[in-house]
Amino acid sequence: NILSKPLLLVFLEIFKILFITTVITYTGRLFGGKGSFINLLKSVVWIHFILIFINFLLFVSIYLNINISGYLIMLANIWIIWVLSECAARAHGFKSTFLVFVFGLIILIIIMALILQVLNSNDIIFLERVSSNA
Repeated sequence: NILSKPLLLVFLEIFKILFITTVITYTGRLFGGKGSFINLLKSVVWIHFILIFINFLLFVSIYLNINISGYLIMLANIWIIWVLSECAARAHGFKSTFLVFVFGLIILIIIMALILQVLNSNDIIFLERVSSNA
Protein backbone atom coordinates (compact mmCIF):
# COMPACT_ATOMS: atom_id res chain seq x y z
CA ASN A 1 0.00 0.00 0.00
CA ILE A 2 1.42 3.36 -1.06
CA LEU A 3 -0.05 5.16 1.97
CA SER A 4 2.18 3.14 4.28
CA LYS A 5 5.28 4.63 2.60
CA PRO A 6 5.31 8.35 3.45
CA LEU A 7 8.74 8.98 1.92
CA LEU A 8 7.49 7.69 -1.42
CA LEU A 9 4.47 10.00 -1.13
CA VAL A 10 6.80 12.96 -0.57
CA PHE A 11 8.80 12.10 -3.69
CA LEU A 12 5.61 11.63 -5.71
CA GLU A 13 4.31 15.02 -4.56
CA ILE A 14 7.60 16.73 -5.42
CA PHE A 15 7.60 15.01 -8.82
CA LYS A 16 4.00 16.12 -9.40
CA ILE A 17 4.80 19.74 -8.53
CA LEU A 18 7.87 19.77 -10.79
CA PHE A 19 5.96 18.05 -13.61
CA ILE A 20 3.05 20.51 -13.45
CA THR A 21 5.46 23.45 -13.37
CA THR A 22 7.45 22.09 -16.32
CA VAL A 23 4.32 21.52 -18.40
CA ILE A 24 2.99 25.01 -17.64
CA THR A 25 6.35 26.65 -18.33
CA TYR A 26 7.12 25.00 -21.65
CA THR A 27 3.55 24.94 -22.94
CA GLY A 28 3.33 28.67 -22.27
CA ARG A 29 6.63 29.24 -24.02
CA LEU A 30 5.36 27.18 -26.97
CA PHE A 31 2.59 29.77 -27.36
CA GLY A 32 4.97 32.74 -27.04
CA GLY A 33 4.86 33.22 -23.26
CA LYS A 34 7.67 34.70 -21.24
CA GLY A 35 7.16 33.00 -17.87
CA SER A 36 10.09 31.62 -15.92
CA PHE A 37 10.22 28.21 -14.31
CA ILE A 38 11.02 29.68 -10.88
CA ASN A 39 8.06 32.08 -10.86
CA LEU A 40 5.68 29.33 -11.95
CA LEU A 41 7.18 26.95 -9.38
CA LYS A 42 6.41 29.51 -6.67
CA SER A 43 2.82 29.72 -7.92
CA VAL A 44 2.33 25.96 -8.02
CA VAL A 45 3.82 25.50 -4.56
CA TRP A 46 1.61 28.28 -3.18
CA ILE A 47 -1.49 26.68 -4.73
CA HIS A 48 -0.53 23.33 -3.19
CA PHE A 49 -0.18 25.05 0.18
CA ILE A 50 -3.73 26.43 -0.14
CA LEU A 51 -4.90 22.96 -1.20
CA ILE A 52 -3.86 21.55 2.17
CA PHE A 53 -6.66 23.53 3.79
CA ILE A 54 -9.16 22.92 0.99
CA ASN A 55 -8.52 19.18 1.12
CA PHE A 56 -8.98 19.19 4.88
CA LEU A 57 -12.36 20.90 4.48
CA LEU A 58 -13.34 18.45 1.74
CA PHE A 59 -12.29 15.54 3.95
CA VAL A 60 -14.51 16.82 6.75
CA SER A 61 -17.39 17.43 4.33
CA ILE A 62 -17.24 13.79 3.18
CA TYR A 63 -18.19 12.71 6.69
CA LEU A 64 -20.99 15.25 6.87
CA ASN A 65 -22.64 14.59 3.50
CA ILE A 66 -20.97 12.53 0.80
CA ASN A 67 -23.36 13.60 -1.95
CA ILE A 68 -22.66 17.30 -1.55
CA SER A 69 -18.96 16.54 -1.09
CA GLY A 70 -18.81 15.06 -4.58
CA TYR A 71 -19.97 18.37 -6.03
CA LEU A 72 -17.58 20.30 -3.81
CA ILE A 73 -14.68 18.14 -4.97
CA MET A 74 -15.58 18.80 -8.62
CA LEU A 75 -15.79 22.54 -7.92
CA ALA A 76 -12.43 22.42 -6.11
CA ASN A 77 -10.80 20.70 -9.10
CA ILE A 78 -12.21 23.29 -11.50
CA TRP A 79 -10.99 26.03 -9.17
CA ILE A 80 -7.50 24.47 -9.08
CA ILE A 81 -7.28 24.43 -12.88
CA TRP A 82 -8.62 28.01 -13.05
CA VAL A 83 -6.07 29.29 -10.51
CA LEU A 84 -3.25 27.49 -12.33
CA SER A 85 -4.49 29.09 -15.56
CA GLU A 86 -4.55 32.52 -13.92
CA CYS A 87 -0.99 32.06 -12.63
CA ALA A 88 0.19 30.82 -16.03
CA ALA A 89 -1.52 33.71 -17.84
CA ARG A 90 0.05 36.26 -15.49
CA ALA A 91 3.52 34.69 -15.57
CA HIS A 92 3.60 34.30 -19.35
CA GLY A 93 1.97 37.66 -20.09
CA PHE A 94 -1.13 36.28 -21.78
CA LYS A 95 -4.24 38.45 -21.84
CA SER A 96 -6.98 35.82 -21.67
CA THR A 97 -7.16 33.54 -18.65
CA PHE A 98 -10.14 31.77 -20.23
CA LEU A 99 -8.10 30.73 -23.30
CA VAL A 100 -5.30 29.51 -21.04
CA PHE A 101 -7.94 27.56 -19.08
CA VAL A 102 -9.36 25.94 -22.23
CA PHE A 103 -5.93 25.08 -23.66
CA GLY A 104 -4.92 23.81 -20.22
CA LEU A 105 -7.89 21.43 -20.16
CA ILE A 106 -7.07 20.20 -23.66
CA ILE A 107 -3.42 19.64 -22.77
CA LEU A 108 -4.43 17.92 -19.52
CA ILE A 109 -6.66 15.51 -21.45
CA ILE A 110 -3.90 14.79 -23.97
CA ILE A 111 -1.31 14.14 -21.23
CA MET A 112 -3.72 11.87 -19.34
CA ALA A 113 -4.50 9.94 -22.54
CA LEU A 114 -0.79 9.50 -23.25
CA ILE A 115 -0.03 8.31 -19.73
CA LEU A 116 -2.94 5.87 -19.78
CA GLN A 117 -1.85 4.61 -23.20
CA VAL A 118 1.71 3.96 -21.94
CA LEU A 119 0.39 2.22 -18.82
CA ASN A 120 -2.06 0.14 -20.86
CA SER A 121 0.64 -0.90 -23.34
CA ASN A 122 2.69 -2.17 -20.38
CA ASP A 123 -0.30 -4.16 -19.06
CA ILE A 124 -0.82 -1.87 -16.07
CA ILE A 125 -4.58 -1.55 -15.76
CA PHE A 126 -6.29 0.79 -13.30
CA LEU A 127 -9.83 0.21 -14.49
CA GLU A 128 -11.42 -3.15 -15.17
CA ARG A 129 -12.42 -3.77 -18.72
CA VAL A 130 -16.07 -4.26 -19.40
CA SER A 131 -16.90 -7.29 -21.50
CA SER A 132 -19.79 -9.58 -22.21
CA ASN A 133 -17.88 -12.60 -20.82
CA ALA A 134 -19.00 -12.03 -17.25
